[in-house]
Amino acid sequence: MKTHKYSREGGPLRQKSFQMANRIVKLYKYLINHKKEYILSKQLLRAGTNPGAMVRESENAESDKDFIRKLSVAHNSSLHSTSNSVHQPRLYTIHNL
Repeated sequence: MKTHKYSREGGPLRQKSFQMANRIVKLYKYLINHKKEYILSKQLLRAGTNPGAMVRESENAESDKDFIRKLSVAHNSSLHSTSNSVHQPRLYTIHNL
């Protein structure tokens, strides 16, 4: 498959989405193991790792319009995962994960 002209293997968008996914997985593990929180943590895991998947998928976009659409979905997913911090502020006070 051909990658989109705006995608790069080591590009900042790919790096940041990967870093976000890693932090979300660490937070998920913390919530499961230490707080015994299973419902919210699963939703957080899905929402927090989806942007990285969409960024990867955008690399194989068929057109500029398709590339923008896929990155828009990734952006909306990242907003969704961080919006939980407004509703559940105690979860996001966990440092050094």
